[in-house]
Amino acid sequence: MNKNGFYLSFVFSILFLTFLAGCEPDGPMPPEDKAPFEIYSQYHPKKAVITPLTEFIEGDDESSTMIKVYVSLNDSKDASVKSPGVFRFELFDYTARSSDVKGSRLIIWEDINLINYDKNSSHWRDYLRAYEFELFCDCVNSGKKYVIQITYMTPAGNRIIGEWVITYK
Repeated sequence: MNKNGFYLSFVFSILFLTFLAGCEPDGPMPPEDKAPFEIYSQYHPKKAVITPLTEFIEGDDESSTMIKVYVSLNDSKDASVKSPGVFRFELFDYTARSSDVKGSRLIIWEDINLINYDKNSSHWRDYLRAYEFELFCDCVNSGKKYVIQITYMTPAGNRIIGEWVITYK
Protein backbone atom coordinates (compact mmCIF):
# COMPACT_ATOMS: atom_id res chain seq x y z
CA MET A 1 0.00 0.00 0.00
CA ASN A 2 1.41 3.34 -0.99
CA LYS A 3 1.50 6.48 1.07
CA ASN A 4 -1.52 8.13 -0.62
CA GLY A 5 -3.60 4.98 -0.18
CA PHE A 6 -2.77 4.86 3.51
CA TYR A 7 -3.85 8.49 4.07
CA LEU A 8 -7.01 7.97 2.03
CA SER A 9 -8.02 4.86 4.00
CA PHE A 10 -7.19 6.64 7.28
CA VAL A 11 -9.42 9.63 6.40
CA PHE A 12 -12.30 7.33 5.35
CA SER A 13 -11.91 5.34 8.57
CA ILE A 14 -12.15 8.50 10.67
CA LEU A 15 -15.22 9.69 8.73
CA PHE A 16 -16.83 6.24 9.03
CA LEU A 17 -16.26 6.17 12.81
CA THR A 18 -17.67 9.70 13.12
CA PHE A 19 -20.89 8.72 11.33
CA LEU A 20 -21.06 5.45 13.26
CA ALA A 21 -20.93 7.28 16.62
CA GLY A 22 -23.70 9.70 15.61
CA CYS A 23 -25.04 12.63 17.59
CA GLU A 24 -27.61 12.38 20.33
CA PRO A 25 -29.25 15.08 22.44
CA ASP A 26 -27.94 15.64 25.97
CA GLY A 27 -30.53 13.85 28.11
CA PRO A 28 -34.29 14.05 27.99
CA MET A 29 -35.77 17.09 26.33
CA PRO A 30 -38.62 19.07 27.93
CA PRO A 31 -42.03 18.77 26.36
CA GLU A 32 -42.30 21.06 23.36
CA ASP A 33 -45.47 22.69 24.64
CA LYS A 34 -43.73 24.08 27.76
CA ALA A 35 -40.90 26.58 27.98
CA PRO A 36 -38.05 25.72 30.39
CA PHE A 37 -39.13 28.51 32.76
CA GLU A 38 -42.60 26.97 33.09
CA ILE A 39 -41.10 23.61 33.98
CA TYR A 40 -38.80 25.04 36.67
CA SER A 41 -41.39 27.45 38.04
CA GLN A 42 -43.42 24.61 39.53
CA TYR A 43 -40.49 23.94 41.89
CA HIS A 44 -40.44 27.51 43.25
CA PRO A 45 -42.21 28.36 46.52
CA LYS A 46 -45.91 29.09 46.09
CA LYS A 47 -47.06 28.93 49.72
CA ALA A 48 -45.54 29.86 53.11
CA VAL A 49 -46.78 27.67 55.97
CA ILE A 50 -46.08 28.36 59.64
CA THR A 51 -45.99 24.86 61.10
CA PRO A 52 -47.68 23.72 64.35
CA LEU A 53 -44.23 23.35 65.96
CA THR A 54 -44.22 27.14 66.38
CA GLU A 55 -44.35 28.10 70.06
CA PHE A 56 -43.61 30.70 72.69
CA ILE A 57 -40.48 30.01 74.76
CA GLU A 58 -40.27 31.70 78.15
CA GLY A 59 -36.96 33.03 79.32
CA ASP A 60 -35.72 33.91 82.81
CA ASP A 61 -37.45 37.29 82.75
CA GLU A 62 -40.33 38.84 80.83
CA SER A 63 -38.08 40.59 78.31
CA SER A 64 -36.48 37.35 77.15
CA THR A 65 -39.68 35.72 75.88
CA MET A 66 -39.32 34.56 72.32
CA ILE A 67 -41.31 32.85 69.62
CA LYS A 68 -39.65 29.91 67.92
CA VAL A 69 -41.16 29.93 64.43
CA TYR A 70 -40.93 27.10 61.92
CA VAL A 71 -41.73 28.04 58.31
CA SER A 72 -42.16 25.62 55.45
CA LEU A 73 -42.03 26.96 51.89
CA ASN A 74 -44.12 24.73 49.64
CA ASP A 75 -44.04 24.43 45.86
CA SER A 76 -47.00 23.92 43.51
CA LYS A 77 -47.16 20.21 44.45
CA ASP A 78 -47.13 21.08 48.20
CA ALA A 79 -43.60 19.74 48.76
CA SER A 80 -41.28 21.65 51.11
CA VAL A 81 -38.44 23.44 49.33
CA LYS A 82 -35.37 25.38 50.38
CA SER A 83 -35.19 28.69 48.57
CA PRO A 84 -33.39 32.04 48.89
CA GLY A 85 -35.46 35.04 49.89
CA VAL A 86 -36.29 37.61 52.55
CA PHE A 87 -38.50 36.74 55.53
CA ARG A 88 -40.59 39.34 57.39
CA PHE A 89 -42.42 38.48 60.61
CA GLU A 90 -45.25 40.43 62.25
CA LEU A 91 -47.23 39.77 65.43
CA PHE A 92 -50.89 40.85 65.74
CA ASP A 93 -53.53 40.71 68.45
CA TYR A 94 -56.11 37.99 67.81
CA THR A 95 -59.64 39.23 67.14
CA ALA A 96 -62.31 36.60 67.80
CA ARG A 97 -65.46 36.28 65.69
CA SER A 98 -64.10 38.30 62.82
CA SER A 99 -63.52 37.52 59.14
CA ASP A 100 -59.97 38.81 59.59
CA VAL A 101 -58.61 37.54 62.90
CA LYS A 102 -55.67 39.96 62.82
CA GLY A 103 -56.20 42.83 65.20
CA SER A 104 -53.71 45.63 65.79
CA ARG A 105 -50.08 44.99 64.96
CA LEU A 106 -47.92 44.64 68.07
CA ILE A 107 -44.49 44.17 66.56
CA ILE A 108 -42.73 43.88 63.24
CA TRP A 109 -39.27 42.34 63.33
CA GLU A 110 -36.39 43.39 61.13
CA ASP A 111 -36.38 41.57 57.78
CA ILE A 112 -34.24 38.43 57.69
CA ASN A 113 -32.34 38.24 54.41
CA LEU A 114 -31.55 34.64 53.45
CA ILE A 115 -30.33 35.24 49.90
CA ASN A 116 -26.80 34.20 50.94
CA TYR A 117 -26.37 30.40 50.85
CA ASP A 118 -24.55 30.09 54.20
CA LYS A 119 -27.02 32.29 56.05
CA ASN A 120 -29.92 30.44 54.41
CA SER A 121 -28.48 27.09 55.50
CA SER A 122 -28.04 28.31 59.10
CA HIS A 123 -31.84 28.62 59.44
CA TRP A 124 -32.75 25.52 57.39
CA ARG A 125 -33.59 22.34 59.33
CA ASP A 126 -33.38 19.54 56.79
CA TYR A 127 -34.90 16.93 59.11
CA LEU A 128 -38.03 19.14 59.37
CA ARG A 129 -37.89 20.43 55.78
CA ALA A 130 -38.50 23.89 57.27
CA TYR A 131 -36.76 27.08 58.39
CA GLU A 132 -36.33 27.89 62.08
CA PHE A 133 -36.36 31.42 63.47
CA GLU A 134 -36.10 32.77 67.03
CA LEU A 135 -37.95 36.06 67.45
CA PHE A 136 -37.67 37.93 70.76
CA CYS A 137 -40.71 39.84 72.03
CA ASP A 138 -41.81 41.47 75.27
CA CYS A 139 -45.33 42.48 74.30
CA VAL A 140 -47.30 39.29 75.10
CA ASN A 141 -49.65 38.47 77.98
CA SER A 142 -50.52 35.09 79.47
CA GLY A 143 -53.59 33.35 78.11
CA LYS A 144 -53.94 35.59 75.07
CA LYS A 145 -54.07 34.50 71.45
CA TYR A 146 -51.96 36.15 68.79
CA VAL A 147 -51.57 35.92 65.03
CA ILE A 148 -48.07 35.60 63.64
CA GLN A 149 -47.69 36.46 59.99
CA ILE A 150 -44.83 35.63 57.64
CA THR A 151 -44.23 37.50 54.41
CA TYR A 152 -41.73 35.68 52.21
CA MET A 153 -40.25 37.78 49.40
CA THR A 154 -38.71 35.83 46.52
CA PRO A 155 -35.68 37.08 44.57
CA ALA A 156 -38.11 37.69 41.67
CA GLY A 157 -40.09 40.13 43.85
CA ASN A 158 -43.13 37.94 44.57
CA ARG A 159 -44.66 38.06 48.07
CA ILE A 160 -46.06 34.95 49.73
CA ILE A 161 -47.96 35.35 53.00
CA GLY A 162 -48.77 32.80 55.70
CA GLU A 163 -50.46 33.15 59.10
CA TRP A 164 -50.75 31.10 62.28
CA VAL A 165 -52.75 31.62 65.48
CA ILE A 166 -50.68 31.01 68.60
CA THR A 167 -51.53 31.19 72.32
CA TYR A 168 -49.17 32.46 75.00
CA LYS A 169 -49.67 30.30 78.10
